[in-house]
Amino acid sequence: MNSPLLFSGIGMILTGVFPVIYWWRKDVRLRYFLLGALAWALAIGVKVLMDLTPLNDFLMRKFTISTFIIILGIYVGLRTGILENGFAYIVSKKIEMKFREAIAFGIGFGGSEAIFLGTLSFLNALNLILTKASTYEDPDILFAPIIERLFVLFGHIFSCLLVIHSVKTKRIRYFLYSIIYKSPIDGIIPWMQQNIPKTVKG
Repeated sequence: MNSPLLFSGIGMILTGVFPVIYWWRKDVRLRYFLLGALAWALAIGVKVLMDLTPLNDFLMRKFTISTFIIILGIYVGLRTGILENGFAYIVSKKIEMKFREAIAFGIGFGGSEAIFLGTLSFLNALNLILTKASTYEDPDILFAPIIERLFVLFGHIFSCLLVIHSVKTKRIRYFLYSIIYKSPIDGIIPWMQQNIPKTVKG
């Protein structure tokens, strides 16, 4: 029975939901969470459109796999840093936010990603279970996506705080700091996809 596969998805969803509930109970209006979610959705929408281009195929034809991964990592990292922080900057300029509201904005941003990815993970695992198309190997790896989402959530919050501080102080260097901070988080993904083995086999 592969039902433990569902645990990771559920845990990722809760990683996004619980911080929203906890911070919302501190009398922070829901609109700040939703604005963070909006900034995330806009950034992801543009990134999805960019993924429709033949860039990956072009790079793979021109370079060795190791060089391809390095170039792709730089591209993915900068794309994430610029787009995600850029849309956070644009959206946060529309409304005045104090520190608590800024944290809510970051929670809404990172929490939306956790809920979205958790839902995809849950549905994928459910499909594998129903079709009996997978074998489950390592129970320890169940917690890895949840822990990763938790760390990334804090990363999103900190990055959003830098962006909002840049808006409030009109100092662009804090926006640049947010890009420098966030870019490596996604920049390492191509290397991880190439080098970290999967634990669910079809």
